[in-house]
Amino acid sequence: MGSGKYLKCAIKKYGRNNFKCELLEYCESLEDLNDREIYYIKENKSQNKDIGYNIANGGNQISVTASIAEKISKKQKQNFNDPIKGKELRLMLSKANKGKKLSEEHIRKLKDINKNRVRTKEERDKKSKSLKGHKPFWGDEMPEDIRKKIGNSSAGRHWYNNGFCEKFCKECPDGFRKGRLAPSEDTKQKISNSNKGRIFSEETRQKISKSKLGKSNPQYGKPGTNKGKIKIYNFEKNYAKYIYPEDLDFYIRLGFRKK
Repeated sequence: MGSGKYLKCAIKKYGRNNFKCELLEYCESLEDLNDREIYYIKENKSQNKDIGYNIANGGNQISVTASIAEKISKKQKQNFNDPIKGKELRLMLSKANKGKKLSEEHIRKLKDINKNRVRTKEERDKKSKSLKGHKPFWGDEMPEDIRKKIGNSSAGRHWYNNGFCEKFCKECPDGFRKGRLAPSEDTKQKISNSNKGRIFSEETRQKISKSKLGKSNPQYGKPGTNKGKIKIYNFEKNYAKYIYPEDLDFYIRLGFRKK
């Protein structure tokens, strides 16, 4: 019993004359058919390699043994890591999924799965290793059409904040004003910890320095970070920030106060 690769290989090896197709019983519905398929596979132990050629439980149930699942996973990884096959597979997947929209339930499930998820160091190292050498357009310039799409998707959009959260959109939402939030003390500490003990090569330091020269520097032509600003507090949220005096009324409405 069975179908697919294993059965075809067996027919090729032993000859078609050593196999026969036999009707076991009639079923009145697809549900009955699935149930009877599961029954016969289990009854005849056809998932046993020494007896049959089934690898799944039947009845449209996707269930394979651990060894087969490992082989499939290994083969897929080899294909994706191959410079030529990997590129073709990613292109095929991209075309197959283009225009597809996830249902609200699917999106909610993904959010629930990833909510408060903390990746272990082993997971982070594994992810980092898998991405090395496989970044988009690795070694090539970004195609002009993709560059234009990215530019058009951000055209006319700006960052707005209400003192606690920020949004990137075309129109200013109610209660928001233009500009981004300064990173919180917790975020600053996390960035500091992640870079602690990190040593950059001379080449990397030169690239960073060059990228921030002249107009490329975010502070180009601007006064000092807090020059001319006043410090305000939100004691309920235990949060403080520097603002320009003319913005004080806006932040007072949000619950901030001068000390």
